Amino acid sequence: MTPPKLTVSQINHYIKHLLESDPLLDDIWILGEISNLRVYHLGHQVYFNLIESNSQMNCVVYETFLERLPVLENGMQVAVRGKVKVFHRKGSYTFQVAYVQPIGAGPQSMAFYKLKERLHNEGLFEPSAKKALPAFPKRIGLITAKDSAALADFRKVFRSEVKCCQLYLFAATMQGPACPQSVIDALHHADDSGVDVVVVVRGGGGSEDLMWFNDEMLVRTIACLHTPVLTAIGHDTDTTLADLAADVATPTPTAAAHRLAQPFVEAKGRVRSHMQHLSLRLTAQVDRLHHTLLANIHHLDYLVTAQHAQLASRIHALAHRVELANPLSKLRQGYSITRRQNSGAVLRSMQHVGIGDSLDTEWIDGHVISKVTQRYEN
Repeated sequence: MTPPKLTVSQINHYIKHLLESDPLLDDIWILGEISNLRVYHLGHQVYFNLIESNSQMNCVVYETFLERLPVLENGMQVAVRGKVKVFHRKGSYTFQVAYVQPIGAGPQSMAFYKLKERLHNEGLFEPSAKKALPAFPKRIGLITAKDSAALADFRKVFRSEVKCCQLYLFAATMQGPACPQSVIDALHHADDSGVDVVVVVRGGGGSEDLMWFNDEMLVRTIACLHTPVLTAIGHDTDTTLADLAADVATPTPTAAAHRLAQPFVEAKGRVRSHMQHLSLRLTAQVDRLHHTLLANIHHLDYLVTAQHAQLASRIHALAHRVELANPLSKLRQGYSITRRQNSGAVLRSMQHVGIGDSLDTEWIDGHVISKVTQRYEN
């Protein structure tokens, strides 16, 4: 007999009718532990997962039943009363809760706190035992799922600030039963590789997704690793035992990237500030030298001008003296020069002149030849 061929919509409607028409599922009590509790005040709804050892169920409490709701917390063991509701478009179902009866701490929550107390008493979480992260790591080992959003977020943020470090991926399974051993193996490989720091990166999820990072062997491996370990597991409100054992824990992959990049950013800021300070000092020195040079140039110009004026004055005085010493100067003043006509000797006294001598008298504008006929002495 050939089985029938149904569409997705048909099979989802069939399952919806099958489950919602079952009297057993229309009003039933379910026991479990609350996990991944989310309260949406805007829509007046409360969502959580009801879990046990290897199973979970999505639950919702709508506004109609919120007044009956006690204070809920992750890790509470509760009995919830309600009915199964199928969403045929998504092909999923949820348990619509009408009443919640607290029973106490759930088994997983109790196991978590017992392990936490025991490891704390052994000193695995002691601050004095934690190793300091290197300020400027050259090689960073990343433990996360290959091609995960957490890996992409870390790389994007870190590379936006730091280009000089090498990033090495040690791929691991980050959820499910295989997660603890896979991360342990990756931690050992990273420790043996010689990286400067190991970063365990895992994006957000519900408590049941992050519970694998409470594994005792994983926590002990992180605490005993030779290489410093930085964790970034889940969201801001999530804290696992792996975070407590790590040398440094950050709330998100982005925060981990900022934590490792911060020393580089601060160092670049100091260098930039120092360069700006040097630039200002050099500019000030150049300005001072420029002003000094201009002052010296102005002073030299003043000295040259003064010396030029002094030299010009001396030259003028000398020229005046030369002019005064020039015989022609006397002629220009109306004086004359008398010489013997025959010898050209200048006559400076009457004692050198006799009756009958022929004389040559020179004025500025010509000569006169004369003969002495008479002499008169003062």
